Amino acid sequence: MSTTLLVSADVCSGFLYIEYASVTVAFQLVDDPKTSLLAWTTTPWTLPSNLGLCVHPDFEYVKIHDQTRDVNFILHKELLTTVYKDPKKAPIKILDTFKGSHLKGWRYVPLFDYFTQRFEDRAFRVVTDKYVTSGSGTGIVHQAPAFGEDDHRIALAHNIVRVDEMPPCPIDDTGCFTDEVPDFKGLHVKVSLSLVLATTAYISL
Repeated sequence: MSTTLLVSADVCSGFLYIEYASVTVAFQLVDDPKTSLLAWTTTPWTLPSNLGLCVHPDFEYVKIHDQTRDVNFILHKELLTTVYKDPKKAPIKILDTFKGSHLKGWRYVPLFDYFTQRFEDRAFRVVTDKYVTSGSGTGIVHQAPAFGEDDHRIALAHNIVRVDEMPPCPIDDTGCFTDEVPDFKGLHVKVSLSLVLATTAYISL
C-alpha cells in the first residue's frame, strides 16, 4: 500500500516540497543476515543520509518468514498490510513477537557507505521513541537527522550526532545531490528516486 503525500523537509538552509509515494525498504541485520527490518519513509530521496531506524518502545513487532522471498522481515504486528494485501492469505509465517524496546541497539547494514566512516561507531542501529505511530507504514521509521525536527531530536538523544556537528545533508539549495554522494551527484532529487531505490532493497508493493 503506498500513498502520495506532500513532504515538507528542512534541507539545511531551505525547504523542498516534493510529492512522493511512500516506500518500504529492507535493512539487513548485521547479526542475522537473513533477516531485515522493514522501514517506511515518505522521503526516499533522504535514504542516502540514513543514520538510524526508529521504533516505538511499547509497540508489538513480529519477525516473519516470507516463503516466496525466503527471507525474514521485522515490522509492526498490526501493519502487515503495508507489505501484504491480505496477510492471512500471504505465504508468511510468524516466527517471533516482541516489544519495540527489545529491538533497541540492533545494528543493520547501511544502505550506502557515503557516511559510514564518519558515523559507523555511532549510527546504523535501532533507536526508540514514542513519536512513531501505528496508523500507517511499518512501525519502523527511517531516520535522516538533517531532514526533520524529530529525526534530529532523536539522533541527539541517542548520541548518533553531536550538538556541535551537522548531520549528513548531501543536497544543495537547488535540490540536487552534492559530491558527498557521487553516485547521484548533480541529479535533482525528483529525478533520482528510481536510481536511489535501485541501489536499495526496495520492497515493491
